[in-house]
Amino acid sequence: DAALCTQRSGFVPHGLYGCPLPIEESVSPYYLRLQVADRPGVLAQVAQILGDHEVGFLPLVLRESTEECASLFLMLHDAKFGVVQKAVEMMQDLECVRTDPILMRVEELL
Repeated sequence: DAALCTQRSGFVPHGLYGCPLPIEESVSPYYLRLQVADRPGVLAQVAQILGDHEVGFLPLVLRESTEECASLFLMLHDAKFGVVQKAVEMMQDLECVRTDPILMRVEELL
């Protein structure tokens, strides 16, 4: 229904393709970068939050930036944006996270 689509997204899509999903429901892989304290157990804390939200990940790199801080790079598996956003908000509250996380949606071009 065009009226429902307009309420969700602010525009009327072509009838052939139907309604776009609300952004919170869109599914995609994501890239996540965290600046964290360089100490044991930090990756476990991040992994626990992602696991609680049923978001899988592939750790790309844990690179020491300074003696006290490290950059943690993760590739998150396909997940709903709303779920990933909630998990990242929880990570921001961790004592070991030093700066705001950087989250980017990954587009797969065919």
